[in-house]
Amino acid sequence: MGVHVDGEPNRNFFTLDARGVADHAWHDSDRYFVDPAPRALRTPSLLLWGASDRIVTPAYGTA
Repeated sequence: MGVHVDGEPNRNFFTLDARGVADHAWHDSDRYFVDPAPRALRTPSLLLWGASDRIVTPAYGTA
């Protein structure tokens, strides 16, 4: 968003959990919300980390 308007607060998207995102993004959030917690990855996946990754460390990726 990046624009400050006096008297009009913005939600910080990065502080919201999945429920909070749904509540703030949809008029009828119950209709579109999907709880990510019980979902499991059922497809074989390859996860890659590089030595220069500055978001999560290679040790994190190994774990």
